Amino acid sequence: MTVTDAIEAFDGKTVEVLRPAVKTFVPEDAGVLLDYTRSGNAHHAVAATWILKALAEEGRAPDFAPFLRTLPDKTDWEAILHILQIAQYSPEAAATQAEAITELTNHPKALIRTWALDAFCRAALADPDLMPKARDMVHQGLGDEKASIRARARKLASVVGL
Repeated sequence: MTVTDAIEAFDGKTVEVLRPAVKTFVPEDAGVLLDYTRSGNAHHAVAATWILKALAEEGRAPDFAPFLRTLPDKTDWEAILHILQIAQYSPEAAATQAEAITELTNHPKALIRTWALDAFCRAALADPDLMPKARDMVHQGLGDEKASIRARARKLASVVGL
């Protein structure tokens, strides 16, 4: 199944249809993934970013920078989540989007705030100028009302040298 076929078949819920696209992905498919990530169709953007995240987990994803640059335009929380989760695989690319990532630390969904914190800290590993802010964010996260944010902040404390 091609990347296009898998994304078009995605119903917004069942990722099983996307798994074959991960297996058959070739570098030339990166443009297709990016086009779908940029599309106004939430199901397509979620499918494309899910495939990208799965590729990153396997160590065979394309350049992340163009995908991270889509963050300011994303509205679907699941696509945002997938993009934030790939930051750990490319701190340098994440550092270029530090401002957009920072804005997501105020997102209404705690899961997005949790992963925005993680992404910002990963970005700080690539850009030392971000480290003081990352430490402040982790410190604040340790006292957050949401358990998921506190747990992530505890894990990130050692990453940022707290």
